Amino acid sequence: MAVRVGAALLVLTAGVALAFYAIRPGGASLACYLADRDPPEVRIQAPAGPVRARVTVALGISDNCGVGEVRVFLDGQPLNGAPPQLEIDTAKLPDGDHRLTVEAADVSLRRNTGRAEAIFKTDNTPPALTVPANPVAIKQGEARPVEITSNEALSRLEFRWGDVTVPVTAGLSTLAFPVAAGPTDPPGVRRLEVTAWDQAGNEARLVVEVRIQPGTFPVDYVPVPPELTPLLDPEVLVQEERYLAGVFGQVTWPPRWTGGFRRPVTGPISSAFGSRRSYAGGVLSAPHLGVDLAVPAGTPVIAAADGRVALAEGLRVRGNAVVIDHGLGVYTAYYHLSQIRVQPGQEVRAGDLLGLAGSTGLATGPHLHWELRVFGVPADPLGWVGAGH
Repeated sequence: MAVRVGAALLVLTAGVALAFYAIRPGGASLACYLADRDPPEVRIQAPAGPVRARVTVALGISDNCGVGEVRVFLDGQPLNGAPPQLEIDTAKLPDGDHRLTVEAADVSLRRNTGRAEAIFKTDNTPPALTVPANPVAIKQGEARPVEITSNEALSRLEFRWGDVTVPVTAGLSTLAFPVAAGPTDPPGVRRLEVTAWDQAGNEARLVVEVRIQPGTFPVDYVPVPPELTPLLDPEVLVQEERYLAGVFGQVTWPPRWTGGFRRPVTGPISSAFGSRRSYAGGVLSAPHLGVDLAVPAGTPVIAAADGRVALAEGLRVRGNAVVIDHGLGVYTAYYHLSQIRVQPGQEVRAGDLLGLAGSTGLATGPHLHWELRVFGVPADPLGWVGAGH
């Protein structure tokens, strides 16, 4: 494109504003006309990252004697149009790098010519999202990660799982999003909705069907000594569960754990996850939300995975308690401890000492009650031991 603009303002525009420089007027005196040997200064400000749709590339040209002719090329081809409305519709270009060249001649006798080039990248193709399997099957009381893979790096993602919406600033191409079905969640199909944006802002959506299948849970009969029966008061149980829900409901980023979980103590299972319980011969209560591991009092209890201590305090029903936030809505909890050896906010690594096993709270003997919560939903933690989640 050849455009004579003299000392007028020149801006190349197209949709996304990148305000920059203007042509600086200069006087074309006779001396300047005959003696000037300096070419115009040409400056281009192109988008720094991938762009889509219509874009703007702003440029500035200045010369002491004045600018005469300006020519603009895209990938070696002259651009049609004239300032100030020169639009570049990247949707008509192939994805990838493109070269913008600007040449400007001054009004001197020699027609000194300045030149500048800039490279910008276009991307008008949405990312391709895939999962290893769709639908995904889990049983009541199970939790598992759903691995979402993109063919390119993503700028952000958003997950919708039931009432939970989790925005994620990504900068990555693979993310395992954990889903869980509680022991009382009804069997059926639920949807994990994923929306992703690449670096240029192209949007892609993916829906993963999660099929919840029935689980099998035992029944436990638990004798309770008279001094502990006040802890069976439903109001006491509800208040404590509500308090803990405020802890488990916090979703932090990034995920802190890698690989499978470690078993926090070595001991036999004395009460399985999801079991229906009858305390002191009463009616069956709500499901057991963790797994009880029988160990002697004073047994060291270690962190199952990397994380941050979200809670470390005594509770009425659960006794001395530690809760670890592993990121992305995943928590583990350790109850009935005789001693707590960590502080809230402390970073821990897998295998670090959290406390000592005991029988504080509603416990009829020394053991560790160990829980896994995923976005507040209880699931069997043993399913994550060594599983590579």
